[in-house]
Amino acid sequence: MWIDHEITSSVFSRRIFSLLRKKSISDENKGHQANVDKNVLLRDTQKSSLDYVLTTVDSVVNWARQGSIWPMTFGLACCAVEMMHASAPRYDQDRLGVIFRASPRQSDVMIVAGTLTNKMVVVLRKVYLLIV
Repeated sequence: MWIDHEITSSVFSRRIFSLLRKKSISDENKGHQANVDKNVLLRDTQKSSLDYVLTTVDSVVNWARQGSIWPMTFGLACCAVEMMHASAPRYDQDRLGVIFRASPRQSDVMIVAGTLTNKMVVVLRKVYLLIV
């Protein structure tokens, strides 16, 4: 089996290469040399992977609301200010269900914004264990 990582991923190309692969496998099973040129490079693909997903924006927004995360802020430096701006009305994460929580027991994810020093590791570990 030949693999090429430069082949662009598309439904059409996967269909062509899967047909070539089936043909070469069936030829090898018959004991004949495969008629496919060895310069033709095939690509291994997972059967569960998708190239394109057709949906609407409303479906994506509803999906994001269902699996909404509640992050806990752990701001250590100026990066925390940028995280606050991301939750401001301009980007409006609340409509997607992302609500920042101050308590680790109410949050799903901890966002560590800033430089983590050796002195803060102990505190960070204690807070993280409260999330889990």
